[in-house]
Amino acid sequence: TIKIEPGDERAVTPQAQQQAIKVLQRRLDSLGTSDVSISPQGEDRIFLQIPGVGEEKRKDIENTLAKVAKLDFSLTHQNRFLAQQVVAGSHVEPGWKALPYAPEADKDGNPMPSRGYELVKIKPDMPGKHVTSASAFFGPEGESISVSFDSEGSNIMAALTQGNVNRQLAIIMDNEILSAPNINEPFSSGCLIT
Repeated sequence: TIKIEPGDERAVTPQAQQQAIKVLQRRLDSLGTSDVSISPQGEDRIFLQIPGVGEEKRKDIENTLAKVAKLDFSLTHQNRFLAQQVVAGSHVEPGWKALPYAPEADKDGNPMPSRGYELVKIKPDMPGKHVTSASAFFGPEGESISVSFDSEGSNIMAALTQGNVNRQLAIIMDNEILSAPNINEPFSSGCLIT
């Protein structure tokens, strides 16, 4: 059983609990675990059962799950074709790295085809330490994430988005791209990602 601790005085909401389950499921999937049972338990806990796992694998899983999720933001490279060349090893782009999109499932939970890779800066344009809150919810346009920044992050994001309208901004967690929407207009204090 995993206890959710939001890190401040706020209570754990059902939405935060579901968001934590999604993060844990994504991390478990990346480890190649199978037959995993993961579900909410009470108001602030998540029940996790992984049958047939040895002691060494269990420790690896615990270490992976104990990492705090951190969102980073990075502009994507303007030449989308370079990502596949970097992944294939036929090209090196100094200052950039290729990251995969996070796996997605359809409404029935079936895996969807991979969305491929994007080149993002090795050093993110806006590190996650400036994110003050992030919450997922289901809105009119489907699953959305609302993100707020501290004052330094607001200044960084304002400058970044002001000079890069119509560029893609990758939202990265655990070395996977959650989304890479176009910057339609400058923003600073927070954003809604759909």
